[in-house]
Amino acid sequence: MDWESYHEWNPFVRNQCITDASKRPLQQRPRVGDYLYIYPVHIPPSFDSPKLLPASSTFQRITVLDTHDYRCSWVSAQYPTWMLRTERWQVLVEVDEGDGRKKTRYETKEVFNGPLAYVIGAIVGDGIKKGFVAMAEGLKRRSEGVSA
Repeated sequence: MDWESYHEWNPFVRNQCITDASKRPLQQRPRVGDYLYIYPVHIPPSFDSPKLLPASSTFQRITVLDTHDYRCSWVSAQYPTWMLRTERWQVLVEVDEGDGRKKTRYETKEVFNGPLAYVIGAIVGDGIKKGFVAMAEGLKRRSEGVSA
């Protein structure tokens, strides 16, 4: 949820901010129903400027913010839902190692539906998958205090 520091560790999603429905940034803590402007998105993931394709962006509406169980979710807000509906979940889960030690597991899933989902999958589907892996690896390094 520390979106302001994404540029420090996340090679896939370089920035996110809370906005109103017209994408004007809001200086507030995220709440359910708020909009989330995610930009730039680097496909393939990179800390450098994009070389082949320009960086993209996406506009989402927050549907779940559960600080007790460490999960959040958002859905696409830039296309009619019949054309494209996406839903992204991110969850942190405490895992018992069996010897008294505990670890945290990061889980994420995004589901694409609608006619545009097939186009997106064909054009950038592999890049999105690589981006999710790069984001998870960056989050792991950041949480463990390891430099990239």
